[in-house]
Amino acid sequence: MPVGRVRPDPRVLRRCVSVPAQVWPGIDHLTPIGEKLLPDFFTEDRRELWDALRKRGPVVFIEDSMFMNGYCLTRADDMLAALRNPEVFSLNPVLDRLDHARWRAIVQPLLNSRAVKQMQPALQDQAAAVVEAVAPQGSCEVIADVAEPFAAQVLLTVLGLPPQDGDRLLRWEKALWAIQRAPLTAVTGVRFEDLAQKLEMLAYLVRAFAQRRASPDIAGVMSRLVAGDDGFDEAAACAVVEMLIAAGITPFRSAVGFVFRDLALDPRLCASLRENPAGIEGFVEDVLRREPPAPVIIRRAAQNVTVAGVEIPAGARVVLCVGAAIQEDMADG
Repeated sequence: MPVGRVRPDPRVLRRCVSVPAQVWPGIDHLTPIGEKLLPDFFTEDRRELWDALRKRGPVVFIEDSMFMNGYCLTRADDMLAALRNPEVFSLNPVLDRLDHARWRAIVQPLLNSRAVKQMQPALQDQAAAVVEAVAPQGSCEVIADVAEPFAAQVLLTVLGLPPQDGDRLLRWEKALWAIQRAPLTAVTGVRFEDLAQKLEMLAYLVRAFAQRRASPDIAGVMSRLVAGDDGFDEAAACAVVEMLIAAGITPFRSAVGFVFRDLALDPRLCASLRENPAGIEGFVEDVLRREPPAPVIIRRAAQNVTVAGVEIPAGARVVLCVGAAIQEDMADG
């Protein structure tokens, strides 16, 4: 495979802390595209990103992204092969840690289909309340007025926190992402305001966990995290909830955004779904198939492996670009 390099815009490099990665033989290196950093594509039109990656080859090495660092696989066949070979492509290095395995053992049963079904009536009421709040206005900003408030209410329900804390939860989520993103965008580092939000969040969570230790019957994931003799201490429990706040709202925001984008682009579809509400479920499933809320899957190379002629060393981070594979499938018909 020919070695290539994309020349970044100098203005972008001045805003980045990290230096562009070395171009390794056989790997096409992707630097920021134009004036955009890679995370920007996950809040805008992802198709541009997937198209750029696919054009650069089946394996693209990225070092200047917040969560796409590593060897990115862009072809559907290679991704399927990786998913079917967990001995070589193991879970990502973060989830392989023992503490995360313990987190999953506690959290997953609380978020499986049965648990979600039990919460469904409450979530439907919350969705209706969000819509009723904006309906009299005649128009709204979908993400700010619908997606984010509803996502916050869903997460508060799951955690067992008061519904009036939605605005606070959204502030914390944005601050956590800003802290993660800071090394990519500013030489000055993390903003004090964002650190202050995180400290406020941690203080709030410590108080909430203390309440749940005193009253274990409070509903929600947080009570389960500290229940019994094998429950987490405050530091570990706060880390779990911080992860849920940072990772739980963004996919939901994305999913709602793509659903409403399709509706906005096709008035006839809107009219059809109003006349036939039974078709809404199929429509939403189709949108999520084309634009998955989690468009990448992270794995780790458990041993040296070659993909499409590119050698990936043991221990390397491997990113399965599901969105690129879906775009490839759609292009092929």
